[in-house]
Amino acid sequence: MGNSKKRHKQLVSPSSSVADIPVSEKEKGTSKKKRSRTVIDVVDNSDEDQQVSDSETPASTQNSKGKNLSDEDKLKKARQVHVKQLSTSYAYFNPPHLSDSLDKHRQRMLAYPCKVCGKNTNRRTYDSSPTNLSKHVVSCEMRQKETKNTQKLAALGISGTGDVDPREVPQLCAVWCAESARPFSGLGKQAHEGILHPVVIKNLPAQNTVSDNIGRLNTAGQEKFIESLKNHNGAMYLGLDAWQSPNGFDILGTVIY
Repeated sequence: MGNSKKRHKQLVSPSSSVADIPVSEKEKGTSKKKRSRTVIDVVDNSDEDQQVSDSETPASTQNSKGKNLSDEDKLKKARQVHVKQLSTSYAYFNPPHLSDSLDKHRQRMLAYPCKVCGKNTNRRTYDSSPTNLSKHVVSCEMRQKETKNTQKLAALGISGTGDVDPREVPQLCAVWCAESARPFSGLGKQAHEGILHPVVIKNLPAQNTVSDNIGRLNTAGQEKFIESLKNHNGAMYLGLDAWQSPNGFDILGTVIY
């Protein structure tokens, strides 16, 4: 009985119980602590990233001190950038001012007046890229070149042409195509525009419009011709002629005299 009690004491002794604990259990406890720390660190980093992303949002109007910038402050900052002229596009524009137009965030935009044409180019206050300004410069220069190339006939010493009524341009183009069976695609070509009056060039109709105008002129001519025949007294002589136009149409010409 004494031996059995001693054995029982040895089984429940503190030293033997500590020695019998597997090493994996200790590592498991340590890994749990490390795992919990890792989760906390990840959450902290995500909060910091969220704060950084919020501060970089284009719609944000806060400065480094966290204060909201007023429209006057944004305008002052934009004028400072305009004075520095880090991009050559700024040289084509006068100092910006606040525009009445609003962006998608309901904020007032900045207007840059062009020195050449006087038109305003709007840009968002939080947009620092001069891309839209550069696009306007390119288009404005192209328009100026086209205007210089299109000279008035009087400047070339050609007189007697008279003024062209813009309302008569569609009719003139329709007659030009119809009387010699010229193709509609001939209108608007570079070589064709070179011999046209500047007023005609500005009011040149589209090809489908010319086709409709020819039909209207034909109808109006028939009505006027019928009315003139009704009012005629005496004999009439009829002359006929037939030919084929360059575009392949057979035409019958009728002359009454």
